[in-house]
Amino acid sequence: MTPETLVSIIILNYNGREHLEACLSSLQNLEFPKQQLEIIVVDNGSVDGSPEMVEREYSGVRLIRNCDNRGFCAANNQGIQASQAEYVALLNNDAEAEAGWLEALLCAIERRPDCGMAASKILVYEDPDRIDKAGHLIYPDGQNRGRGSGELDRG
Repeated sequence: MTPETLVSIIILNYNGREHLEACLSSLQNLEFPKQQLEIIVVDNGSVDGSPEMVEREYSGVRLIRNCDNRGFCAANNQGIQASQAEYVALLNNDAEAEAGWLEALLCAIERRPDCGMAASKILVYEDPDRIDKAGHLIYPDGQNRGRGSGELDRG
């Protein structure tokens, strides 16, 4: 990481080589200055060759290898702790980022200095014209639903 690093993208992985490869490939097309970006993969003890693939094919990616599966929250927190960037973006290993994803996310959060976090719109993989979720709605009883789930994506 350099002093200019603005964003760390944290990707948690556990035996998700096929998805992880597509995820990391999509990040190579981001419309974002590469010198301001750090990609950290936290691997939770994968045995499917995921860590070796990252080391072999993605030399610019920082890999944190755990010997065992520490779980979703602990491993993401591990990646966050390893970052020294101003912003952290959590990205699931089965997600593929569009070229303008990170820039749009940063613009949204920087327009609202009172905002502590932002969520990305996620489209349904099998039907990318439909929204899977655009953040979560959390109800007083603790239940939650994906905001916009099933709706037609209008941009």
